[in-house]
Amino acid sequence: MLGHGSLLDFGWLRTNEAGTQLLTCLQQRDGGRLRQYGLLEHPHIPSHMHLEEVTYKVMVVGKAGVGKTSTVARLTGSEVPLTHNETPGLQTSTVYWPGRIQHLGKNVLFNIQLFDAGDAALKRYDHILPACKDRVDAILFLFSFDLHAHSEVTQRDIRDLESNWQVPVLQIRNLHSAHQSETIAGAINDISPVLNTLCEHLWHRDVVMSGKG
Repeated sequence: MLGHGSLLDFGWLRTNEAGTQLLTCLQQRDGGRLRQYGLLEHPHIPSHMHLEEVTYKVMVVGKAGVGKTSTVARLTGSEVPLTHNETPGLQTSTVYWPGRIQHLGKNVLFNIQLFDAGDAALKRYDHILPACKDRVDAILFLFSFDLHAHSEVTQRDIRDLESNWQVPVLQIRNLHSAHQSETIAGAINDISPVLNTLCEHLWHRDVVMSGKG
């Protein structure tokens, strides 16, 4: 499995001035969550930063009620819903995330388009699943687990899954802000490991497909 932080500099956003400036451009005014962008919107990035932009299509899958919509909301800076409601049809969301490719010394703006379809819509309309899978770059498979002894998914299960399938298992807390114990400023820190790892594996996929790695 790809080593954690072997391609992307995971500390660059917080320790480098350029990384901090980029993150500020992408955050909401309160400095907590990422800004929300529609399909026709784009973040304002100063021209002197010379960013290469790459776009990826990511499909989010998992059992009904597992938290697909909440995870997308968390990653894109939206408010996590208080109650579960079946996703009506197909929803697409966009998240921009900056990264630095270590061996190239190059800064990249990742444009990640998340596709989330409701189970009922998938069963009712035959065209939705093919549309989600068409030219997809990655799939996020969601499942829920805790750290208690009675959990159906144990930490050992997770380690075995990572080892056997060579895929990373990431954790994210999908809690509504009214019930969160964390500060607003901690929201970015909570999603950074997920977005950094996702972007690193997407970039690695491109390197392998190009025959350069």
